[in-house]
Amino acid sequence: MNKPEIRKVYLRILAILACPFILSGCAPKSECSVTRAHAHRYVNPKTGVFTYISNFEYLQHDGYVWQEDYITLNKDDIDAFKEKYDLFYGPKNWKYLYSRMASKKDYLEFYYEYTTDDYVSQTDEDGNECGYWTTTTHTGWSRDPYDSDNTGRVRLCHNRFYGFRLNYKDGKYKREQSPLADDIRDFIDEYPYFDLEGSKVVGMEFQFKRRDLPSLSPSDFNVFRAPNLANPDLYTENTQVSMSTK
Repeated sequence: MNKPEIRKVYLRILAILACPFILSGCAPKSECSVTRAHAHRYVNPKTGVFTYISNFEYLQHDGYVWQEDYITLNKDDIDAFKEKYDLFYGPKNWKYLYSRMASKKDYLEFYYEYTTDDYVSQTDEDGNECGYWTTTTHTGWSRDPYDSDNTGRVRLCHNRFYGFRLNYKDGKYKREQSPLADDIRDFIDEYPYFDLEGSKVVGMEFQFKRRDLPSLSPSDFNVFRAPNLANPDLYTENTQVSMSTK
């Protein structure tokens, strides 16, 4: 990584850490009378998920709306919120996480390849226009099984999920991402915090004859484990959180 790239990364980290504390002075604030360090609950009305966001008193922040209920904070709490201000606590938002898992369906992509003959125009050192022909190869993935340029390579795409936890080391909190898993319940006890993305696409490739591509379906492949959507409940080590939890 060169120096300009390092500087960009450094400035981005500073911007992320400073974001919770740099807000417009014109933004409307609550009339909260709590004097000690505390954090209010902020609810996202679009998703229903919530998070505690440091000691803001702004009525709205980044899509979240201020609520009256709060928790008190000590110095360690405030330091921790710098690492999780944009995360929400999964067990209290299980209905949202379950819906996220249910919405992520496997799908197929098809690899295409074709060539074109392209004319490249140039101007020589005397100002005369000239050029030449070149052959360009175009490749990529699409979801169209009927594309005449398909090669027969097929990729089964599958979503796996992740969460976060906070580790305290060398006097600082640092967030750690979980390994990817097919079911959020596999790691939610150990990694209970989530962002609004929460999943990554993984794939496995196969080879077929091109004429067979339109008849393929993700259900034809049995290589990835599906989440247990038949059971909508979350079971943790100590308690059960049902779909009705708010």
